[in-house]
Amino acid sequence: GVYLDIGRFNFSVGSNRCLEKAKYYLEKARDIVVVSGDRELQLTVKSIEGHIAALEERLSGGSLPKKTESDSSDQRARYDYVLQMNGENDVGTMQLGVHLASRLSLANHTIEASRLLDRLVIISHRVHGSDHKETKNAELWWQRLKLRYVVWIGTEEMYQALRYENDGKSCVIQGPVPRNVHEPRNFDDEKTFSVPTAVICFSLGSPVMLHGLKKAAHLNGEIGDVREFCQSTDRCVVHLEDKGLKPVKVKPENLRIVFDLVDPKKESS
Repeated sequence: GVYLDIGRFNFSVGSNRCLEKAKYYLEKARDIVVVSGDRELQLTVKSIEGHIAALEERLSGGSLPKKTESDSSDQRARYDYVLQMNGENDVGTMQLGVHLASRLSLANHTIEASRLLDRLVIISHRVHGSDHKETKNAELWWQRLKLRYVVWIGTEEMYQALRYENDGKSCVIQGPVPRNVHEPRNFDDEKTFSVPTAVICFSLGSPVMLHGLKKAAHLNGEIGDVREFCQSTDRCVVHLEDKGLKPVKVKPENLRIVFDLVDPKKESS
């Protein structure tokens, strides 16, 4: 939800003021999930609490542990094992796959989570049918990850990014979006703006494409997730989907939101 996105964004900036804000928003996100009683969303509570514990450690003068990354690695290993033992059509495999995708999303591995959910939705439709609860759950997460959110700098409000205009110089955004993940969006109350790309900030986990690089022109066209924001250099830390490439620090003006993730196999064929 939006509380979670704002919390993770402030978390990545890292100043004490932003860490205090991050703690406030993450606690809000956790409380909403707990109150909702949604069994599937409850799986995210431990991950959110891990972020909060890390913030409290940092605010007390310690360093940030990398628990979310290790959680994702453990969940990935568990899913791979069950997938090998029971096959991709098994309901238990499907449940673990969706759980893994939710953990990956919390760790800002949006592209990997989206690729996994693409596959799970297709398999579940084919094997279990469109009305099966696991199909609906996979589709719910899949639809969530297709949305692209940005912060309008200076407002702290979250908006949904829709598309670029003027050769990327402007971005069309809609909102502000509700901060309560369970509150339905009232599209009649939302407004659509075309704003200069320079006044929006990517949410953590945003899939982006590198462009306009001069010294590292070979990286233009590569896609990856925004995992951190380096305040001292005013650059986004992007982990590229190509595992053979190292993470890079890139100026926001050299990044474009990827609205539709194309299957790399289809793209190369």
